[in-house]
Amino acid sequence: MGCPPALLPAQVRDITGVTTKAVTSSIVRVGTRDEWLEIKDEFFVWFDRAKDEADFVYDSDVAKAAGMSHTSISGWRSGRQRPTARSLSDVARVLKKSAQEAWVKAGLMTAGDIKKAGAPTIREDLALIDRAIKDPNTSPEDLVVIEATLEMLMARLESRAKRKAA
Repeated sequence: MGCPPALLPAQVRDITGVTTKAVTSSIVRVGTRDEWLEIKDEFFVWFDRAKDEADFVYDSDVAKAAGMSHTSISGWRSGRQRPTARSLSDVARVLKKSAQEAWVKAGLMTAGDIKKAGAPTIREDLALIDRAIKDPNTSPEDLVVIEATLEMLMARLESRAKRKAA
């Protein structure tokens, strides 16, 4: 009994219909599906509501706008895959939600974790961003946090502008 022959990349593309690599890594495999299966339904109540509010009809449209593979969110729904912090940050940005909210809904952190950290002030956010921009050793994980922070700051500015205009 030998191993089946390996497929060439062109054969894989023909079989799957996937022609390009996702812009960002969007999933981690779940060793045990129990934890994700317990919370995914609640996560998708939040996700579907946010998707509707952001005027998206299909999960694949959200994935595309977030720079992810069209199969990522399908994998989350089926329980085969679990979203990473990075993929949740990308989806939250597209849905105009905070990354922290998405992380809580997906079980990557608790609301208590956020409360313990305290809501940062705008000056603290800006100081963090400034330090990271100056530091050439800023990690990819920190860049994700910075991106989420910038998204929150932009939302705050937009909200303030709307209140002033009203």
